[in-house]
Amino acid sequence: MDESMTVNFYSFAEMAGLLSKKKYHDKASIVGVSTINVKFPRKCQGTYVATKAAMNALVTSLALELVEKNIRVNTVMP
Repeated sequence: MDESMTVNFYSFAEMAGLLSKKKYHDKASIVGVSTINVKFPRKCQGTYVATKAAMNALVTSLALELVEKNIRVNTVMP
């Protein structure tokens, strides 16, 4: 679980944090890659779906916080 969280969530959170610093943003966009399985999970995907759901929750929160800095935050969910 820790490895999945590191790959799918913590790395995205760290990158978003770095990109939202003042010297990097000028109408920037941050896009994370999630999965549609967050909405329609299948068997044996609990950990994977949980890490991507955490990313989606973070993206929603960051989008509200960073709009003031003209930074868009979204996910694509193939």
